[in-house]
Amino acid sequence: MNRASALRAALVVSVGLAAAAAGFWLGAPRVDAARALPQGALPDLDGRMRELKEWAGTPLVINFWATWCPPCREELPLLVSAQRRYAGRVQLIGVAIDQRAAVERFVAELPLNYPQLIGLDAGLSWSAALGNGPGSLPYTVFVNAEGKITHTKLGGLGERELEELLRPILLPPRPALSPALPKT
Repeated sequence: MNRASALRAALVVSVGLAAAAAGFWLGAPRVDAARALPQGALPDLDGRMRELKEWAGTPLVINFWATWCPPCREELPLLVSAQRRYAGRVQLIGVAIDQRAAVERFVAELPLNYPQLIGLDAGLSWSAALGNGPGSLPYTVFVNAEGKITHTKLGGLGERELEELLRPILLPPRPALSPALPKT
């Protein structure tokens, strides 16, 4: 290989690495705590229009998913478990980028214990507004009780990672009520 060919090869590799890094950087979700939660409403599985402001003052985990997405399907049991374990301390919300009938069939097989909103194009718009430029799934957004985004995650969540991302936004546990003492 002569010197000109070697320089050309090095230039091609350098440009390729720079382009890959730029693509990752531009496509990677970024946390923007000042970013406002999306406005508007999406229907739930009962057809009722729901808005995120319904859950104002409650920490949220907003999970964008689809029935045809294998990593989405894999993480759903983990999210169901988290909703059960932290009920009253955080609210999970699913936004299905899917057809309502497909979600209904899926939920009949794997009951989901948190609200499921049907998004399609509007759901993708919400996802993009929350930092998911590439529109990839699954995409999860963690929001504290003040409505500030604390973290976004593109790709599937593992149990340990979910626990680490939930910890800073969970409301404190409510104290158990003690039985009333008899009056004397």
